[in-house]
Amino acid sequence: NLFTPVIGVRIGGEFDQMKGATDKATCNIGLIQEKADKGNAYRQKFNRVALTGDVLVNLGNAIAGYKPGRFYEPIVYAGASIGWHLTKKNGGTGDWGYYGPSRSMGLRAGLINKFNITKSFAAALDLRFEEVQKSLDGYGLRSWNEYVSAQIALTYTFNPGWQVIQNNVVDCP
Repeated sequence: NLFTPVIGVRIGGEFDQMKGATDKATCNIGLIQEKADKGNAYRQKFNRVALTGDVLVNLGNAIAGYKPGRFYEPIVYAGASIGWHLTKKNGGTGDWGYYGPSRSMGLRAGLINKFNITKSFAAALDLRFEEVQKSLDGYGLRSWNEYVSAQIALTYTFNPGWQVIQNNVVDCP
């Protein structure tokens, strides 16, 4: 059984807005200024829309056994993504669009710190490390770019708890 209280699969989508800097004016991906700041750095800003897939392992259930309503649940995960990048043309003054290399693959891993506040309400802190191909920002001597992120999630369950339906089988004479 692949889907248990210990192992799960997550498929989704995400939107990230990234800000950074490059030392090359020839980098045409997401530049938002014409002249360099101090230290010859050009600011960048671009968006990434991605489809994602992860395999999750609930460490609390794996180590201490399944217990509904446990207050804290540490969940580790690893997965992959494919993303498309949107930037503004003309130094950040143009329209958002796909300019330059606009698709990249990513690998990621993280830790979800889930807190079950009530039977219906939960909060989570997702700490993630991701490696994305260099086409993310259009320039680099390495073939991958790394970034870390922290995300906060709130969850409300409308009908908490499963109702078990028991089937009574009666033998007919």
